[in-house]
Amino acid sequence: MIRCSENHLNIEDKGTMKVLHDIVDTKHGADLWGSLPCDPWSQWQTLNVHQYGQAFADDLEARRQKSRALIKKFCNLARVVARRGGRVSFEWPRFCIGWSDQELHKLIRDLNMMVVDFDGCQMGLTDSKGGLHLKRWRLITIRTTVQLGYSMH
Repeated sequence: MIRCSENHLNIEDKGTMKVLHDIVDTKHGADLWGSLPCDPWSQWQTLNVHQYGQAFADDLEARRQKSRALIKKFCNLARVVARRGGRVSFEWPRFCIGWSDQELHKLIRDLNMMVVDFDGCQMGLTDSKGGLHLKRWRLITIRTTVQLGYSMH
């Protein structure tokens, strides 16, 4: 397993993307799981734009452009992984505005991915007090075992 983050193997760096492509080229059947930062796509951002005005809206658009670049890199790597026999999954909060991104829609179509919606409480996710936690997720996947596991809950 290789974990990429902003501080370690940052996918914004071209060198990191080359390393990842090299791994996929040599490790046929490697799996890819993506979860990019979703804060530029939160539904709260709509309210924030109204509350904080044009300067906030301009900054938000810049953050969304950066996010779109990350989405595109993920989608390109996902296609390579799938061609090499690997499985691809990507998750974000269910109502994240980023799900409307055309690059993600194209990936779903190209790889014939299944969309799976589930809630954290269905999976036994609990808060710090032990109570069930309602966190709404959406997963796109070509992983049959993942599809079956989540759809059965």
